Amino acid sequence: MTAPFSPRDDAVSGRDGEPGPSSDLAVVGLAGRFPGARSVDELWHLLREGRRGIRALSVDELRRAGVDDATLRDPSYVTVGAPLDGIEQFDAGFFGFSPRDAQIMDPQHRLFLECAWEALESSGHVPARFPGSIGVFGGCGMQAYLIQNLLRAHGNRHHLRRVVVGRVGQR
Repeated sequence: MTAPFSPRDDAVSGRDGEPGPSSDLAVVGLAGRFPGARSVDELWHLLREGRRGIRALSVDELRRAGVDDATLRDPSYVTVGAPLDGIEQFDAGFFGFSPRDAQIMDPQHRLFLECAWEALESSGHVPARFPGSIGVFGGCGMQAYLIQNLLRAHGNRHHLRRVVVGRVGQR
């Protein structure tokens, strides 16, 4: 019978039997935003109480979002959404972006940067006060925000020449 693999096994013995680098990993911070919950703790309470973050959207909300009257009258149009509160409160300067860059940035990217920073804060290892390296791991897929909202709305790519990328660890 063999013992289950432990990440420490590689640290003690590399592939060739010699001592190898440690592959220990610690998750010490966590963050997220969810419909009806601005944090992981709020999500947990929402779930424990049996509540949902999905809600019916008012006609006024839908009109402000650009939904036309013909669509609103369509009986097959679903007027339920999963909005995220506070997504418009991105602090561009804090992350090193100009207001213009923040304005054209995908809101999901802005939210991703905020959550990455919140995860770092929740870990207690703020880079300015920590002597070692700190990594924040996260990922996302290709989004269509640029194509659907910016290129179509502006009709050209003249002012969209650069890709906006943020690095949380520089704060």
